[in-house]
Amino acid sequence: MADFPLVHTQLVPPRVKTLLNRTRLHSLGQAILSHRLTTIIAPAGYGKSVWVSSLSDDAGWPLTAWLILDRHDTEPSFLLYNLIHAIKKVQPRFGSESLRTMNSLEDVARDWLIAVSSLVGEIPKEDEIVLVLDDIYLITGNPAICDILAYLIHWLPANIHLVLISRNSLPLNLHREHLSGELLEIGSEHLLFSAEETGELLSLLGLDLAVTDIVSISQFTEGWPVGIRLLAMYLKQSGGDLKKTLPNLKRQDAHLYSYLGHELLDHLTGELRDFLLDSSLLPYLEPGLCNAALQHNDSDIKIKRLHSLGMLSRIEAETTVWRLHHLTGEFLAHEISRLRRPEHVVSIRHRAAAFLEQQGDINRALEQVTAFEDWSAAASLIRTYGDQYFVRKGRLDALNSWIGRLPDNYVSQDHRLLHFKGICSLHIDPEKALAILSEAVDLAKRNDDTREQIRSLMAILAVHTLANDAKKLRETAGRIPVAASLLRDSWSRGVLLVAALGRAVSEDRLKRGVWLGRLLSRFKLDPEWQMYYLLLSGIIQYRLGDMVQAMQFVEKALALPFVRDSDRWTGTAYEVISGIYCDTGNSQKTIEISQELLRLGHKYNIPHQTAYGHRRLARIYLRQGSIAEARREYESSRHWWFKAGNVLMTYITDLEIIFARAIAGENPIDLLKEVSNPLNIILDNPAGQGYRDYALSLAGVIAREAGDLAQAQQWLEESVNNSANKGAKQMLAGTLVHLARLHLLKDEEKLADDCLHKAFGIMETAQLDVFWDWHPETVFSLCRHALLKNIHPVWAAHLMRRWFSQRTCKEAVSLLVHSDQSVRSHITGLVREVVEKTGTPVIHVSCFGVFRVFVNGTEISPSQWKTKKAENLFKFLIINRGQHPKERVIEAIWPESEPQLGNASLRMALTHVRKALNLNQHPDDSLILKRGMIYFNPQIELYGDYELFTEIAQGISEKDDSGQETLNLIEQAVKLYRGDFLPDNLYDDWTANLRKQLYRLYLQVLVKQADACRRRGKLDAAIKAGRRCLELEPADELLNRMAMELLWQSGQKHQALSLYNDLAAFLAREFDTTPSAETIALYEKIRCS
Repeated sequence: MADFPLVHTQLVPPRVKTLLNRTRLHSLGQAILSHRLTTIIAPAGYGKSVWVSSLSDDAGWPLTAWLILDRHDTEPSFLLYNLIHAIKKVQPRFGSESLRTMNSLEDVARDWLIAVSSLVGEIPKEDEIVLVLDDIYLITGNPAICDILAYLIHWLPANIHLVLISRNSLPLNLHREHLSGELLEIGSEHLLFSAEETGELLSLLGLDLAVTDIVSISQFTEGWPVGIRLLAMYLKQSGGDLKKTLPNLKRQDAHLYSYLGHELLDHLTGELRDFLLDSSLLPYLEPGLCNAALQHNDSDIKIKRLHSLGMLSRIEAETTVWRLHHLTGEFLAHEISRLRRPEHVVSIRHRAAAFLEQQGDINRALEQVTAFEDWSAAASLIRTYGDQYFVRKGRLDALNSWIGRLPDNYVSQDHRLLHFKGICSLHIDPEKALAILSEAVDLAKRNDDTREQIRSLMAILAVHTLANDAKKLRETAGRIPVAASLLRDSWSRGVLLVAALGRAVSEDRLKRGVWLGRLLSRFKLDPEWQMYYLLLSGIIQYRLGDMVQAMQFVEKALALPFVRDSDRWTGTAYEVISGIYCDTGNSQKTIEISQELLRLGHKYNIPHQTAYGHRRLARIYLRQGSIAEARREYESSRHWWFKAGNVLMTYITDLEIIFARAIAGENPIDLLKEVSNPLNIILDNPAGQGYRDYALSLAGVIAREAGDLAQAQQWLEESVNNSANKGAKQMLAGTLVHLARLHLLKDEEKLADDCLHKAFGIMETAQLDVFWDWHPETVFSLCRHALLKNIHPVWAAHLMRRWFSQRTCKEAVSLLVHSDQSVRSHITGLVREVVEKTGTPVIHVSCFGVFRVFVNGTEISPSQWKTKKAENLFKFLIINRGQHPKERVIEAIWPESEPQLGNASLRMALTHVRKALNLNQHPDDSLILKRGMIYFNPQIELYGDYELFTEIAQGISEKDDSGQETLNLIEQAVKLYRGDFLPDNLYDDWTANLRKQLYRLYLQVLVKQADACRRRGKLDAAIKAGRRCLELEPADELLNRMAMELLWQSGQKHQALSLYNDLAAFLAREFDTTPSAETIALYEKIRCS
């Protein structure tokens, strides 16, 4: 973190050379350690700070963190920064998180709660600590400071004892602490010296007085500690007679001090007196500062002399400084106004301000010049240091305070001051801030200060960027001047190019963005602009589909100290990199960074970062198929986009929620009605980063699911054309996949294959395996289609392996028996990868037609079963899952065997099956015979083609539509039924029931296919399905009537009549009967037509 100038003396407890050990107050001091809060309130001169400081000398006293407050601590940023360092001084490991939080806040005065929460949360809980805030009365005039103190009092951990030292009563509500017994109140009456303590102090100060004199002093000063010390100093220096001195003194504290002050000054040499008087104008005494401001060359000697006389307190820190007692300072301030000419005071303060400015202590330099109302010098300091000292360190509270002290005419006539005033107001009143910044722009233009004009415009751009307001972004960017003289300035050229790059991103002009990025790489930029250049370039490459380049740009941004040391800017980079991780399929990193975005967004009250966090998590859930969770995250994201005032992203998220609902199975026709409002708003407003095309793609998918294929095609093709023109490969590939599915639904297979060729070609070249509008069913079905059609099969298999490994593994049985060797090879590799990854063996069994078994993707040769008994044992256990008594198995498979022979057959078959399966190191674990029960090891995954067929067929029977999706499922089911179920076991009772069920289900699928094709007007396909039915059941009159109607409707009247004649002949020959009346009526109707 770039530190604020720290006056280390503020962290050092005050000490005096001659410290009296006040035994009488020992128990009172120890009581501090039994209370969470202690207030010590007494007027000046009661030794409050010195006494508390002396307690740390007691054996067993805890670590003590001390902060002496100053007037500039009325700004929350100063107070909290100094408080962090006060604790860090005694706990060196403390503070890194708190300082990072401070550095990440744009306006500490507004966001003090974030900073204080971080501070309290980081305080170590193991060690007891006394935390002293000294001179707290100086800062309680600021209500925000009182709120901070109230928070600390309530939330500091129990191991912290907070001590507040003040001259005046505190404007804090401490009733709760008082009632709970957590508050210890110490007042002036506790700190007064007794007569005995007065004598001890006088003796310690070198005065040997009679008891009567000590009593007189005690009575006269009424035990006022500083009065006793001053009187002792006076007596020592003047050699005065106590009996003559006392009657001349008045008893009131202030008057006593004034008298003694005059007397002490009178006994100093003229040179030393002038030095002391002039140095009271300074914030502290230190030889370098005093030499510069007072124009001396022996300040160190004078300071040490005054210290030896007891008039200064020495504070040992990184730099040793001295300070006046508060009362001394107040007295001298009154005296200097009486004894010094105004121009003398002004010259000292001017020189002091110059020295402090050189030391980087701008706040104290401003205190010096504003003390005599040199507004011109104050304005100059603000102009010079406003950026690096205030804005970049989150100290907008202090900057706003200083600007507020300037006369209005100084601010309104100075575009730089107007710029800072606008920056300070951004988070308090954005509309007002934008108005002030616009004034700054106009004034800078009139003053021909193009650089400052650009600064204010860039601040306005940042506001519109945050709101994703592309229209205002373009308007503002259009106001940025490009003067020939300006372009000779490297800084200005860099900033202009960053602005142009931002505009290219907002307008989605990707090729221009690449060109501008190359230009920018030649310029040395300020850290902030360097960050913007890297992040914007990352977004450009991300949109172009070059994820490697995109990642490199964002990682470089994250490595910048400017970003690394600020949670706020780290969060900005996380917004971009989380999208890259998400769309390169790195779910774990996406989740980690999304959760960090949620933490930062909530911590710093940055709603758009919270929105991004929820949005990324939604996409992870969507890809995992957890639709309810995805929808919940999208709805949370929408809430935060709305809160951030980002209208575009609010409506984008509305579409994403509708999209998730469509995937979840809600009525797509109803959902399509909800699409028009958000989509029209998005299309009516310019949107960068591909959001317009993304919205079209989402809407196209929803329209496709709703069956409005014409509208879906229009939206998807518009998105494809836009993305192709911009070179946005990822968006283009994803939308082409959706367009391919739409063409398949329209039975336009060639167009679908063309889209898939383009999409998978782009993805394979750019190594893309994720895209925005992720629709799991579309991706899986088209990857399967591409693999079977040999369309970029390597990448199709890669996508199936990466995103749908379990589903592909489940459905692999139909692909393992495919006629194409390349298809079988890809699926075998996928199954092996799944097994290697999960450690779970997988067995696929094909029971339709030829019986085939695959173990971990590799087929078992029929000869490996050794015997038919072993093969049948395996088949029986495959179709009858679960545990079976061995007696039942023997009876089912070998019903005629003797018990002893049956047992022997079972054991031999069991051995052969285990050897055939040969499951790695534990072959005996595949089939288990235990306690008379036999079963497959439950850890083995078993998939049969008949199970997949049943699942699909039953799903089809529940559908009452003839859509292309249904036809695709029917086609998949028909292809799975490659022949009779276990044809080698046609006469085994244990296969009969299941065979009949599967056969009936197959007939139902064929009937459904014929009906669906007829309803879609595909009569040739319907007739083909009908003929398949008749090949299986030639005597089924219902099937014959369906086939006759299909032939008749297609114009094939003679074929329909011929089909009837064939049926009548078959019934007469085989069953000695005639067709039913209903069939005869249909025949007559067709014949007479």
